[in-house]
Amino acid sequence: MSSLRQRIPFNFNANADETEDTRILDEEEQDNLINHLRAQNEESNALYLRILRAALGLSCFLHFVFLASPTKDSPLTVFLPTYVSGPLPFAIFFALLHIAVHFNLLLISWPNRPLILRNVEPFRYILMYATSAVAPVLCIFLGLGFPNFLWWSMTPAIILLHDTVHRSILQGEESIAELEKLKYTAKGA
Repeated sequence: MSSLRQRIPFNFNANADETEDTRILDEEEQDNLINHLRAQNEESNALYLRILRAALGLSCFLHFVFLASPTKDSPLTVFLPTYVSGPLPFAIFFALLHIAVHFNLLLISWPNRPLILRNVEPFRYILMYATSAVAPVLCIFLGLGFPNFLWWSMTPAIILLHDTVHRSILQGEESIAELEKLKYTAKGA
């Protein structure tokens, strides 16, 4: 009997102070705990996605406002008037490119999108980072000032936010799946 390995069961400690008395959960309690954690995870994921969509919508709206602007100056020059500089060359192209990146991010964060959009495969994050970083780098090289740099850096910041939230959601789902693998079943015991 010494060659048999002792199984370490799934256990849960309700009180963090109670370290001596560890209680082993039965199958029903394990399922209830996992279902409770899954519900909490889905609730927080829904909140993250709502915040993410609001940030995406606001940023995309600001890019449309920028396109409608006749001067094509950075909208941030209103807040930073001491840094007056000219607009970025090909500003309309870069604004349209950033709007396309926003729609791509929306495709990633919209799991139940219409059937016509389900066949559209979103671009990878690395490609979005690269395409959205061209305008801020041009602002630095052309010396277009801090407001222009901040304005054109909004899209890479939104991509970073989206990437972070998306990874967090995937990690939460993987953690729940790993927890399910640790369930201890003692049929007939």
